[in-house]
Amino acid sequence: MPPTRPAGKNAKETIQVLSWVADWKPHLSSKASRCIALGSLIENLYGAILTSMLGANAKPAAAMYKSLQSLNAQSAVVLAAAEAVLSDDELDVLSAVTSLCNRAMKHRHRFAHWVWGHSKGYPEAIILIDPKALLEYELETAVTQGNNDNRGLQTNFDPSSCLIYDEAALVEAVNELKSAEENLARFRFAVLPFSRQLSRVAGAYQPLREIAEQPDVKLELQKLAEKRQKNPEAQPPRPRRGRRG
Repeated sequence: MPPTRPAGKNAKETIQVLSWVADWKPHLSSKASRCIALGSLIENLYGAILTSMLGANAKPAAAMYKSLQSLNAQSAVVLAAAEAVLSDDELDVLSAVTSLCNRAMKHRHRFAHWVWGHSKGYPEAIILIDPKALLEYELETAVTQGNNDNRGLQTNFDPSSCLIYDEAALVEAVNELKSAEENLARFRFAVLPFSRQLSRVAGAYQPLREIAEQPDVKLELQKLAEKRQKNPEAQPPRPRRGRRG
């Protein structure tokens, strides 16, 4: 199940800013750490895909890629390069996998950038506090204690700006990121020159098709096709592209 918002009587319990919830709840924080680790693999894979696609011409693009800080910017560079060198089918699969990666990486970004906390209303969960909402709270609330960590947020703090990651939500987040990373790794392998050559001579070996037949990727490809069908003028069919051998 996805993470939820505090609700009902449990939402009235004080939310604590608590960094050491990671030590207190290792069975949960270990899964959060796995999300961050998988996210790092995904970021690395986009760079690897860029160099795999461009081959000997990859150095200038790789230098620009390394200067980018956000995954959205990095994936945009990879997709722009892909339009120049990939076939229509390859580009569609990469677009579908990128959509899945962007969705899954939201979990990673939350664990890396949101503030960790605890609530007695949700003892078996990690509470993630939106830093933007916390800043608004800081601007409106008088400082009454010196400590920043291990402090309770006052009643004027809106708990709906928090997300509750219990074990079920954490397992789902790990699975989403793991699936996204695996599909991206398969795609990287599929566009390697020797893999392309092998798929041409060995009919049973079709790595791109294997990725496209993954249930989550297939669903994204269906959405892409439906979007084009609804608005063909805004998204005309792409001309056939040449591919590196």
